[in-house]
Amino acid sequence: MKRKAKIYYTSLDDFWRKEEKLGWLRDYPISKIEFERLEPDVKHNWINQTDNDFESLLPIASKDVKQGKAEEAIFEMFSLGVVTARDEWVYDFNKDFLIEKVNF
Repeated sequence: MKRKAKIYYTSLDDFWRKEEKLGWLRDYPISKIEFERLEPDVKHNWINQTDNDFESLLPIASKDVKQGKAEEAIFEMFSLGVVTARDEWVYDFNKDFLIEKVNF
């Protein structure tokens, strides 16, 4: 079994420049810095943790809804759209280049 990492965090002013941060690190030994112990959430996030629980929101589309296994989504049907497997040959931003490629 793997051991969990111990994550300790402290923050500085977001608007400090690199030189200011390095100066602060030079002036404060690590033993004097007050760290906060962080615990990752269930999705292993530990930076900028939020209380957003996106699973509780109505999905735009869902494979389960498409297959009839679930009932709620904004769209019941969805697909990849046009798939040519030849995009390099049939799409281009330049009309002249596109005509040249298609006629090749």
